Formats: sequence, structure tokens, C-alpha cells
Amino acid sequence: MSHAGPMWLAVKNAVIACLVWSMAPLARPAQAALIDGPRPANAVVDEVGLLGGDDIVALERLAAGIREAGGGDLAIVVTHTINGQPPRVFATALFNRWQLGSAERNDGLLIFLAMADRKAEIILGDGIDEPLQVAASERIMAEVLIPELRAGRPAVGLRRTVFACASEILGSSAEDDAAARPIAQPPAPPPPQPRAPPPPKPRIDILRDPDARNIALLGGGMGGIGLAWYMARRYFRYRPRPCPDCRIDMVLLGESADDEHLSSGQLAEERLASVDYDVWSCPVCPHVTKLRYGSFFTSLASCPKCRFITKSSTVSRIKAPTTSSSGLEQIDERCAHCEYTATSTRTVPPLPDNSSSSQSLWGSSSSSSSSSSSSGGGHSSGSGASGSW
Repeated sequence: MSHAGPMWLAVKNAVIACLVWSMAPLARPAQAALIDGPRPANAVVDEVGLLGGDDIVALERLAAGIREAGGGDLAIVVTHTINGQPPRVFATALFNRWQLGSAERNDGLLIFLAMADRKAEIILGDGIDEPLQVAASERIMAEVLIPELRAGRPAVGLRRTVFACASEILGSSAEDDAAARPIAQPPAPPPPQPRAPPPPKPRIDILRDPDARNIALLGGGMGGIGLAWYMARRYFRYRPRPCPDCRIDMVLLGESADDEHLSSGQLAEERLASVDYDVWSCPVCPHVTKLRYGSFFTSLASCPKCRFITKSSTVSRIKAPTTSSSGLEQIDERCAHCEYTATSTRTVPPLPDNSSSSQSLWGSSSSSSSSSSSSGGGHSSGSGASGSW
């Protein structure tokens, strides 16, 4: 009972800190993007630090070799988010504003990733958007880039995609001899020399030690706020829970033991990591309490048939939009629990022309950028491939 007051104060402060943290993005100004401006001199624009230095050097060398040989104009862009704008429209407008390729051959090619939005685009210039080249871009997107992104290897996937596009679309003979291995691996460190072990550090219980608690809550920065949120969440989830019948503290069952109390749909949710269940059992009476904790980072949705978070969706581009006609996408839904399936289509709006798209998507661009976009470079009508992961 002596710790009830400090414990409640710690939880209260943690909740207040988390509310302030969650509202902070609303007040922060938008950060200026490197791609919001004239085309840079480099072929690779990596705003999120996805690629290592060796990878950027290799891709820059490849792009320069293709350009010098007259094989095309290759650009690679990795950004954080496009703030809800249609990725194909955004990437096509960027292609045309930067005027990738030459005005005579229209041989530009843009590989575009928005990491936080989980969207990818391959945009082809009007001179290299023949059916075979469009089919090659769709195959590279579906078989190379998207599988690597889903597997958590974005840098490997991007490098393999660049070399595949260079070879199969632009006709370059360059080969990526490092595509099958992790990129930019550091050399193995020398074996450590034996030394005396450091003295053990004193163990601090952050929930009970007042000094450690104050440092965590008042230390400032994202680390302190994140630690406070973690402390509060663990406390509310794993705090002692008395049985409502006999008032004896219940016991939290382990992962294998709690499966006996879960339905087939709940077991499917745990297997897919969309939901985690805690099962508390009274050691005296038969009472059992089952608590549900949804995942913050899942791409799955609620199934309309069984209502469990076990439904996945895959979007496929059937027809790419142009400035004069709309496109078409197919959405395939599948439930991993009840085998619910559904297929639907949706219309993709036509692409804006070069001048209107530059104005709508890049209203803050300078007048020098606008004048350069009309000086006669390459152009794209939006052909290529789209993907999401």
C-alpha cells in the first residue's frame, strides 16, 4: 500500500506524456523534401537513408554508364511519405517535372519508393513504354521488388530492381553481382581479446525506484517519453488481477497454455500477429479472464464474414491511367481463417497533364523550376508498374 500513491502518480504522468507526444505531430511543420525542387545532379535521391554509401556509388555508376552510352536516363528516388497523394500521379508528375530522358527519345525511367506509405512505382518514358517493356516493369515489380520489401530487405530489393530495369527495359548489359547477397556488408571484426569482465551494474526497478522513475519521465526527448509509455502499457497489461469470484490473484497463462482457451479465429489472429491474447486463470476457482490486445503495425483487416483480423488485400494494376483515360485496379481479398475471398475493381482517375500536375502537386515550387519544366526534356504518360507491400 505504501507504493500506491507513487505508482498512481507515475502512471498518470506517463499517460499525460503519451498524450502530448501523440499530439506533437499535429503541431510540427512539414519538413522540406529534397525532391520538392529542380532535378538534382545525382541519379539517386535517398531521403530516408535506405541505401549505404557503396550502394549509392554502384547505382550512380550504373546510371552514368547508361546515360553516356545513350541507353536512357535512370533515376532512383526514395522518400518517406507523399501524404496521401496517389502514388502513380505523384511519381509521374515528378518524372515530368524533372524531365527524365531526352526530348527526342523519351527514354527516362524512374524507380520511386515511399517507405512509410508502403508504395512503389516504376514510371516509363513515352519512348520506352512498348507492351514488352511495360510487361517487364510489371514482372520486376511483382517478382523482384515487392517480395524483397515484404521480406524486410528493401535495400536489396531496390538494388536488384535497378539492375533488372537497366537490363530488361533500357537494354544495358550491366549485371548486379551483389544482388543475391545483403548490400554493403561490413568486414568481419577481429576476434575480441579476453579481458576482465566489468563489474555488475546495480539492478534498478524503474516502477518502484523514485529516482529512476523521475529520470525516465522528466529526462526529455523521445527516449524518455517512449520509456514512460512502455512502463504505463506494461503496468496496465500485467498488473495483478484479482478473481471477481473469490478475490484471489489470478495467474497469467503462457502462450501454449492459453491456446486451450482460444477459439480457432483467435488462434489465427495470434498466428498472424494481428492480435495478442492474454488469458488469466484463477488458481482456486474455474474463473478465466481473456483479454485482447490488437497490433499497432498490421496490414490485416477485419473479415466481413468471421469478424476476425485475418483478412489480407492485394492490389493489382490492370490498366494504367493516362492523361486522356482512366485506369483500373483489381483488389483481391482473402481471409486466412474462414477462407472468405472477394474480388473487386476500382477506377483510377486520369493523370493530369504536365502543367496542371506540376501546379497541383508542387504548388510551392519556384518559378525557375516551372520555367525549366517547359524547356524540352523527356515526358511520361504514366506507363509502368505499381506495387504495395
